[in-house]
Parts: sequence; C-alpha cells; structure tokens
Amino acid sequence: MIFTFVKKYYKVLSLIVILMVLKGKGTMLLGVFAGLITMTAAYFQWSEKDEASKKNKITQDELRQLNEETLKKTQELADAYKDNADLQKAISKKSDDIVEITKQLYTLSQQNAELQKELNNHVTGGGNFPILDFWTHSIEVTGKGKAFVAEFDLLNKGKYPLNHISYAITDFSGYEMMQFIRIARAPGGSYSVDSKPNSFYEQNFQNINTWQQSRIVGTLNVNQRYPLQSSVYRANGDKTPVIVFNITWNGGNVIYYITFNQDEDMLKLEKVSIILNGKSVEPGKHYVFKCHK
Repeated sequence: MIFTFVKKYYKVLSLIVILMVLKGKGTMLLGVFAGLITMTAAYFQWSEKDEASKKNKITQDELRQLNEETLKKTQELADAYKDNADLQKAISKKSDDIVEITKQLYTLSQQNAELQKELNNHVTGGGNFPILDFWTHSIEVTGKGKAFVAEFDLLNKGKYPLNHISYAITDFSGYEMMQFIRIARAPGGSYSVDSKPNSFYEQNFQNINTWQQSRIVGTLNVNQRYPLQSSVYRANGDKTPVIVFNITWNGGNVIYYITFNQDEDMLKLEKVSIILNGKSVEPGKHYVFKCHK
C-alpha cells in the first residue's frame, strides 16, 4: 500500500522533502528518507518514460500495420475498380454486339419479308394481268368471197408469270363462217387454214347462234404470248361482230367485251369494255389493237 502511495504521490513528496532541506529543518533520517524518495522518484520517472516509449513503439507498430492494411485495401480497391472498368467495357462490347445482331436480324427479317412477297408474286402474278393483243385483216374464202378475220392473242407484259390460266370464249357471230373456213394457230406460231371444215361444223356448230369454247392455258411467262382465237366474219354480214373473253388466273379474273363494225374494206374496232376482278376499268392499258385491210 505504501509503495502504491509513493508511486502515486512521489512528485509531491519529493517537493516537500526538498523544501524542508532548503529551510534547514531536516535531520539525517530525513535526509536518508529524502534520498530514498529521490531515488524512488527517479525510478518512477524512468519507468514512466520507458512505459511511454513502449506505448509509442506500440503505437508506431499499429500505425505501420494500419498503413500497410490501408495500402493493401487501396490496392484491392484499385484492382476492383480496374476489374469493374474491364467488366463495363465487356458489357459495352456485348451491348454493341447485341445491337449489331439486332440490326442483322432486322435486315434478315426484311429480306425474308421481301422474299416471301416475291414468292407470293410469282404464285399470284403480283397484281399483273393478261393483256389482249388482237388485230383484224381480210381474206378471200372460196365460194364466199371476202371475209374478215379477227386474231386474238394473250400477252404477259408484267413482271411476274401468270399461273393456272384458263379462258372461255363466246363469239356471237363468228359461227356463221365456220362451215366454210376455220383458222388454227398454235403457240409455237404455226398457222393453218381449213377451207372444208364441214364435218367439224356439223358436229359442233350446226343450228346454234353462238359459238363458245373453253380452254386451259397453264402458265404464261413474262413477255410470252398465247394464241387464243381466230374468228372469221362474213363481209357485209347482217350481224355485228361481238366476242367475249373471260380469262381467269391465280391472281384474278378479267372479262373483255369487244364489238366490231365493218365497211367494205376492213373490220374496225368499235368498243372495248373490260371488267377486272369484278370492277369496270379504263381499257387503255389492257389491250393492244391493230387494224389491217
């Protein structure tokens, strides 16, 4: 307990002893006590300094360790930042790749849509329609004199083929001359005239006032023509030549109503009426006509 008291108050005790010695009130015993106090004080001072030095050393070690840990954490943070930057670059590149792939998919989708449209156009004709190309000229029929011939071709002037074409012809006056002459034209261009078609006439056209025929053409390719009909009309006949073509294909239907008139020299076109897909249309671009003597 005395040791603890002295350790705690050694500075005060040393000061009291010094003052007593200076005033001459001390004894030898007091001097010895003062010496002990002084030595004790010196010891305690050294002890405190040593303890402070140890604490300071500990503090320096802790500070060094803290600095090392700080540097380590800073490096880890820098590495993490770099990794994050690399990750952001990778994500950005992936995003660019995704954008590019999306563009490519859109382009492919557009191309596929165009291809589907093109394929559909090749099946349906793509809004294309057959054009009626016809012309008239005169011939001499044995025993009957002069007659007029109207030649009809089907022509594809569009961008796409016309598929599954079929047609029906109604000729309201051409039947009159069929017992005397019959003209046949083949798709390859061959041309034949039968001046004695009596058996054909007797079998097919006797006692009728209208001649009708139906036929399947098939496919009419671009810029291809197909001979539909060659009708012969009696010159100066009492009937007005009228013929009707009803043509059907994958993409639609067109009906041509054609009326001629004649004089002594030629068979002339009087009127063309056209019904395209159920609607009346201006005939200008749907047919081509030439008149020859």
